[in-house]
Amino acid sequence: MRPEYQTTILNDQGLRGIVKVSDGTNFVTSGPHDNDDKNNPEQLIGAALATCLGATLEYIEKKEQLPAVSKVEVNVQQFLDKKGYKFYIDAKVSISGVDSNKAQEMLDEAETRCPVAKLLKNSDTVKIHL
Repeated sequence: MRPEYQTTILNDQGLRGIVKVSDGTNFVTSGPHDNDDKNNPEQLIGAALATCLGATLEYIEKKEQLPAVSKVEVNVQQFLDKKGYKFYIDAKVSISGVDSNKAQEMLDEAETRCPVAKLLKNSDTVKIHL
């Protein structure tokens, strides 16, 4: 198999530092409690899920020539448990222009196509819903 896309990410500075991307689009990260304009892991995982689901829904809408417009809002919370930190992710999807049955059908398809949703699907702390 040949990959459709490939990138390499290097983090050698931990939570606060420069994350190096193989294409040169490096970015700076910080902690969730830092008061700065840098991104933290909670934001990055939320952005990955929202963007992937949104793009997949956009593909489905175009493929089926639907007037639908979707939005994906992801809430990420961090909790401390006995083994360290844990993310709780709640992804709320809105699809206008179709009835609720069609919207659910589209979301179900998006969850089976979106690579990020597939990575997270067996987690008991991730919820994706209309």
